[in-house]
Amino acid sequence: MFKFLYTGIIPSSLEYKQLKLLLQIANTYQIPTLIEIIQQNLASKNIDVNNCLLLLSMENELQYDWIKVRRLAIQIVAENFRYLCHQDEFLNLNYNIIQDILSHSNLQIPNRTMVNMAIHRWLNANIEISPDLSQSITILGHYRHARNRFSPLSSIVCYFADGSTRYTNMTINAINSFLRTIPQIMVGLLIKDNDTRDHVMSCIAKTYHYRILCKHTPKTSHFNDWNPTQYKLDILKFLDHGFDEIYWMDSDTIVYQDLTPYLEEF
Repeated sequence: MFKFLYTGIIPSSLEYKQLKLLLQIANTYQIPTLIEIIQQNLASKNIDVNNCLLLLSMENELQYDWIKVRRLAIQIVAENFRYLCHQDEFLNLNYNIIQDILSHSNLQIPNRTMVNMAIHRWLNANIEISPDLSQSITILGHYRHARNRFSPLSSIVCYFADGSTRYTNMTINAINSFLRTIPQIMVGLLIKDNDTRDHVMSCIAKTYHYRILCKHTPKTSHFNDWNPTQYKLDILKFLDHGFDEIYWMDSDTIVYQDLTPYLEEF
């Protein structure tokens, strides 16, 4: 904000979350020129799988271009539902947007369970919603299943980053090789704390972030004595997301070719 006050320009490199925060500050201090520039900047950026969920939570910030942004973002979420329904930002969407996603003609899902579980997680995160609306969106989810197109099997391959320099760097290299080589399949990232999560994510190209689902490991071990198996048991945390297949991948495994056919055969 200080740079804008001196130069009248905001950096083009700012990400959506940074722009949203800057817009909140501009609204707090009532700086109309900055508000207008940020709104224009937000609306002019390309809408993709990595920012569509965030944009759908910014109706108040995108007053002038909201209808256009909303329509495009909902289409992207519907077409990439198998990835985006797992993200935390999905839980922040309001009822009307969730309804439009589930009723979109391009909604693509790998299985019925994934939709049901996504609705269940959303309802748990929005417990203040009225029983009537809760029932209607659940019914809508069931109604759409018979008519929409089913995408290929939805799989997730899980890794663990323990926070140590050596092992975490191995995990980063393994995940990067996997994402670059294998399309469509998601990555499950098990971490002990948010600092480790942020470090790993900062070392992975942002274009892949929508394919990564993070989960925290328990603070207490499954076994009294340290055993690597205890972290493999934590892949059970991904069961409530409706994946067809869940795999464990050791962090010293570098992928050089597409493993999708082998995983499907397995």
